[in-house]
Amino acid sequence: MAAKPVVDFYLDTACPWSWRKSVWMREVMKVRDLDVHWKFFSLEEVNKANNPDAPTRPGHLESRNTFRTMVLARELLRDPYWPLHAAKALGAEIDYWPAQYIRAKR
Repeated sequence: MAAKPVVDFYLDTACPWSWRKSVWMREVMKVRDLDVHWKFFSLEEVNKANNPDAPTRPGHLESRNTFRTMVLARELLRDPYWPLHAAKALGAEIDYWPAQYIRAKR
């Protein structure tokens, strides 16, 4: 049996064309056996690197929170204890530990 084709799909939530292609990719996944790796990138950062003097577009400003939320959600899916590990790495002291996190306190 052949391995599934792998597709690295880069998505910028601020770009309507990128978003539309992500919808199309989900439709393709219904009819093709693909292993899609969803990845995020920022056109704002790409554009800034290519032309540092260009003004930031309003759509890029509006998408920053969405982009950060998606990256955070991905990290939380990979490691549900990530907030606790991040707090420990930053030296923060946490006074309250929900019951489901007690095992991670070590």
